[in-house]
Amino acid sequence: EQRFLTLDQLHALADAAGDHRPLVYILGTCGLRFGEAAELRWRDVVLDKNMISVRRAVTLFDNKFVVGTPKGGRGRTVSLPGFVADMLTPGDPDALLFPDTAGGHMRGTNVRRRWWSDAVETAQLFPRIEKNAAGEKVTVYGFKIHELRHTAASLAIQAGANIKSLQNMLGHESAALSLDRYGHLY
Repeated sequence: EQRFLTLDQLHALADAAGDHRPLVYILGTCGLRFGEAAELRWRDVVLDKNMISVRRAVTLFDNKFVVGTPKGGRGRTVSLPGFVADMLTPGDPDALLFPDTAGGHMRGTNVRRRWWSDAVETAQLFPRIEKNAAGEKVTVYGFKIHELRHTAASLAIQAGANIKSLQNMLGHESAALSLDRYGHLY
């Protein structure tokens, strides 16, 4: 089942993410996959035109980062909301937009462990009651980074995006695929 955030929930999550606020907004409003955002370079962002060129993605294979084309094999250009562009300060054109603490590509596992889980808990997203090791009931919060992609699709549809615009934003090979995934939101 797809889960997505309301705009208010997205703002709460972004605020809870602290310095990672722009990344949360790019994932939650532009629909990039995590590997696409992890490989974004400053040369891919045109702030004065509010655009991002998604031409590459990075994956972790055998504990090594491999840069290739985005899923589906084609690049795309997506709109960058002005308020998100205003959060960004350009850097070296070849530098990563969202480097990890050592300056290299982000690892999803490190992101989840270092700040994502705390931000989700602070924003109190999708609470559920579980029993801890002592058998006590505790509230656990859960929302996956990839679900920001669903959030972006949902918000775009609410804003009036047609299926072809949604297809382009998400980088789907066909409008039929976009309709299969998100048609129920129309």
